[in-house]
Amino acid sequence: MTLKILVIDDETEIAEIIRDLLEMEGYKVESAYDGKSGIEVYLKSKPDLIITDNMMPLMSGVEMIKSIREIHGDKKVKIILSSAGLMHQNVKIEWDLFLRKPPNIEEILKAIQTLFPERDEKQSN
Repeated sequence: MTLKILVIDDETEIAEIIRDLLEMEGYKVESAYDGKSGIEVYLKSKPDLIITDNMMPLMSGVEMIKSIREIHGDKKVKIILSSAGLMHQNVKIEWDLFLRKPPNIEEILKAIQTLFPERDEKQSN
């Protein structure tokens, strides 16, 4: 089964580049451009993985993650948070992996393999 990924970034070029590269790798990818629309797309598409920026208008990545975790308290969806800045130590970690922004495609693919080792093997077959 194809891994479904939601990419959220207010820098549309970054979101589209990541989306296009992941689609070339065989993943099914949706995108959103702020935290609020990220939640809306999440509720519609039910992705296996969210890759999100932190600093976004309307709702930050961390705020969006908290909302999603409240919806699915069991942490079913995996989340990669990406940010150019350092995260404050007083922030409760609600995501599975952190990547410095801008992440390159190799870092993203390695992160996906780390979070979904069995599915990644199937994806490449």
